[in-house]
Amino acid sequence: MKTEDNSYIRLIFTRLKNNRFRLIKQPVLSFSSLYKRFANSVSNEYLELPKATVMIFVYIFVGLIAALLIVAALMPKVFNVEKTIVISRPLADVMNRVGDLNYYSQWNPWQQSDPTAKNTITGTPKSSGHKYAWEGKKVGVGSLTLNNMDDKHIHFDLEFLKPWKSKAKDNWLFEPWGNEGETKVTWQNSGELPWPIARLMGPVINKNLNYQFEQGLGNLKKMCES
Repeated sequence: MKTEDNSYIRLIFTRLKNNRFRLIKQPVLSFSSLYKRFANSVSNEYLELPKATVMIFVYIFVGLIAALLIVAALMPKVFNVEKTIVISRPLADVMNRVGDLNYYSQWNPWQQSDPTAKNTITGTPKSSGHKYAWEGKKVGVGSLTLNNMDDKHIHFDLEFLKPWKSKAKDNWLFEPWGNEGETKVTWQNSGELPWPIARLMGPVINKNLNYQFEQGLGNLKKMCES
């Protein structure tokens, strides 16, 4: 009986000894190691949220850009503005002021909006090829060239190079009107709206042009009648 008890006791001590060595062989984690493991697990978990959020914003941004491009494609490709005024001066006098581009900056409100712009006038007034070119921070870069002129029409070619490339027709009609010595002036401008920026800005461009044409004809009237 004692022999069996001794064997049983030895077996227990042997197992305890083996387990003790296993525990000793296990690496002991320091506080810094535990902190690093915890910090990494937390950062990895929370870093996933910003990435998902960024992707959502990217998809929304791309969707908005695509929607704007589609809207621009559906908007009008051209613009057309036409205004009329009666000037108390003979037809020839009024035509001389419009056909001579040396007077252009004196009545055109768009050119007056950028006093620092550089202007160059070439060619013979009231003749084909007579040209007014400009370059400025506000008005961009472009030119107005007299195409042809008869006894009651003046046709100009309008070209924009900056902020975007575009071409337009600038047409004038002069008619004797009312009492002797009065002239009815019709100023008409039409051109293309490049895709996509100019088309998106089409409503604003039309609104500004309508205002500028009214103001410009009013300035021309004052200049001719003074």
